[in-house]
Amino acid sequence: RVFERFTRLAPARAKDKGGSGLGLALSRDIAMAHRGTLTIADHYPGARFVVSLPLYGEP
Repeated sequence: RVFERFTRLAPARAKDKGGSGLGLALSRDIAMAHRGTLTIADHYPGARFVVSLPLYGEP
């Protein structure tokens, strides 16, 4: 759900009053526009976001 637009999970809302829940959705859209990916990986504590982009010049 964290990549859905306007999604703010309860822990994030408790820490911070601001934000619209668009950051991760837009980041994933940008990665995809460049033929890449943005994924979430296990990490303690918190989360780890992994961006993978193709090398310049790949077919």
